[in-house]
Amino acid sequence: MYDIGNGQLAFIDIDDISTNVNIENIRTVFDEEEIKQLAESIFEDGLINPLVVMDAEHPETGDEIIELVCGARRLRAIQYIRQNMDEDWGDGEVKCAQFEGTLEDAEILNGMENIERAEVDDVDISAWLYRMVEDRGHTQADLTKKVHKSPTWVSNRITFHRNACDELKAAVREGVLGFTAAYQLAAKLSHEEQKK
Repeated sequence: MYDIGNGQLAFIDIDDISTNVNIENIRTVFDEEEIKQLAESIFEDGLINPLVVMDAEHPETGDEIIELVCGARRLRAIQYIRQNMDEDWGDGEVKCAQFEGTLEDAEILNGMENIERAEVDDVDISAWLYRMVEDRGHTQADLTKKVHKSPTWVSNRITFHRNACDELKAAVREGVLGFTAAYQLAAKLSHEEQKK
């Protein structure tokens, strides 16, 4: 379904890789301690999984850009290495696989990779699923197949994003409430009742 260049890898200047221009990353929160630990691992062992990038056009300037499809944590870790450990690490270049698909395919791949690895919290997953339906025109049935989850799993997260107040979302993100309990509150109560 997705072609990332038949395994063809290239080394690209890290400063030439753009993020969140056309492809809005599913992840909005990054744990800085985890990024530091990942940086230490990459510094010691090298980058095992390449970043996935694609050629794109900047929507405002029309300039050709190289945009990150998958690997936001790895990119941040490499930036951490260059800023805090070794500014010449990798001679400024990073191993990348070229994605050969549409921007829509790239955005779906970004979500799928993060959901399958369970690396994103339910608040970001819910926002991403909602965006895919409301802004990108996907159906819930389509997303169910793409992310390999049940229709209920997808529907509950879209409902949660639509109905939950910011305080309830923060409680889930901080681990104060589990997703199932928070979903029940969001599905049944108004924002004011949720806050109470």
